[in-house]
Amino acid sequence: MIFGQQPSPSKLFRELQGVQLVHSSNVEAISEEDGAGKAHHGNHGLQLRSAPVYVQGNQLLPTPQDQPRWKTAWESRPAWFRVLDCEHNGDRSVLETLVNVVTSLPFVAVGLQAPRKKPAARMYANSLIGVGMASCFYHVSRGEARKLFRFGDYAMIATAAVCLTSALRDDNSRALMLASAMFIPVQPMVVTVLHTGFMEATFLRRAQTEPKLRRAHSLHTLSSVVGSALFVADDLYPNTPYIHAAWHLAAALGVATCTKLLE
Repeated sequence: MIFGQQPSPSKLFRELQGVQLVHSSNVEAISEEDGAGKAHHGNHGLQLRSAPVYVQGNQLLPTPQDQPRWKTAWESRPAWFRVLDCEHNGDRSVLETLVNVVTSLPFVAVGLQAPRKKPAARMYANSLIGVGMASCFYHVSRGEARKLFRFGDYAMIATAAVCLTSALRDDNSRALMLASAMFIPVQPMVVTVLHTGFMEATFLRRAQTEPKLRRAHSLHTLSSVVGSALFVADDLYPNTPYIHAAWHLAAALGVATCTKLLE
């Protein structure tokens, strides 16, 4: 036995999961509540009791099942719905990286061919070029910089969606556009979904009144369905190669049909 200062009991048990330290003055109340017998540590006035907690550093935190449902759902959101914690698992080989880069170039081609009659349309066309370039930079990046380029990829897509809304509608709310621009660094995916919804509603409404857009709208609907399925599959099966590249092509086709609205 080594004499000297004894370690604190909390230090002895802080590495254990599912253990709660309770002072002896609370033993009777806890025992009556749990229907358990009275048992405590005689030297330190402590009782060991199983508890739904886990250790993080020096703090005992509740397990996820004790968290509110909204918090559990938020923490379990898909990787593509996060901000900087959205690293993609692809590009495991030189060939896969090359395919992802090549399939990013159609966005640049669509941007170069998009109508530029109005300043808003010109801005949207340039943003499509930015989407293609941001995707290329992301897929060739490695290490910690990859997370930053992934966020830049999402932010550029959100920027293009906002620019398309501005090009399609002359009566846009300035408050909405300003809020969207400010929210891109916080949650670009939310901005993308919101303005994509605006575009889809506009496309459907105009296709019903303008026969020349019906074929483009049908092709756009097909590419959107296929692209959405590939996007979800890319998240569910991250180790399957070339799903992301296939999504690039479907998304580029959907974007190309959108430019018909600007002609």
